[in-house]
Amino acid sequence: MAIKVFLQHDSELDLGPLRAALAADGGRGELADNVLAAKSSFTDFRPRLELTGLLHLPPDADGRDEGFIAPEFLVNPGPAARARLERQVAEWRGLLTAIQPWLADLAREADHQALLLAESLGGISFFACLNHLGAEPELIERAPQGMLEAASFIVNNPYLAKRFAAVQLLPDMRVQDWCYLLLAEAQDFGRFVRLAYDYDSDNLLPLEIQRHYYLFLCSPPASEAGKYMISPFREL
Repeated sequence: MAIKVFLQHDSELDLGPLRAALAADGGRGELADNVLAAKSSFTDFRPRLELTGLLHLPPDADGRDEGFIAPEFLVNPGPAARARLERQVAEWRGLLTAIQPWLADLAREADHQALLLAESLGGISFFACLNHLGAEPELIERAPQGMLEAASFIVNNPYLAKRFAAVQLLPDMRVQDWCYLLLAEAQDFGRFVRLAYDYDSDNLLPLEIQRHYYLFLCSPPASEAGKYMISPFREL
């Protein structure tokens, strides 16, 4: 495995389990600690841990193209590009599986804070909170695939790519999968979320007032406020 994990974290966090997972099997990957600005800035997230790097591809067979991908990479990718993306998702899924006990401990210790998978692509920030109330290991393991699908969906829809500044994956706890997207427009980002997207119905869902947003999130308890890019408890 040749993944690179970029990390923002609580200064008191014990990173030993993450380092051990990256060193497993002859070297799972590389940890780049606190080298990038947090992607959760200017949101209502209260992050304790922010993992980034899913969209940072390792070198191809010829040793080329290492680095963060451009949106064009996800627009109708060819077989070779799809194979690289599938390998990257599989490796990140393996990493998240390996650190599940550590993530579970963190979730219990910081139930008001967010454990985030965060990426940016084409000026759009993407987030998946790994410790929503009711999250099971299978939901966490599906987060890399969900993140890639969300990024691909947005960049392959030019209207959406131009309109939205931030996207948060939202789970359906009944099936433990990422079934919705919360979409924040640039003009509204930092204040409220006007739209959501439902994969099953392929529809954009209007959230016209803050109350609609709160109800769409299934009326979460106040302890979940810091796990959304825009808090459903925000006073406008």
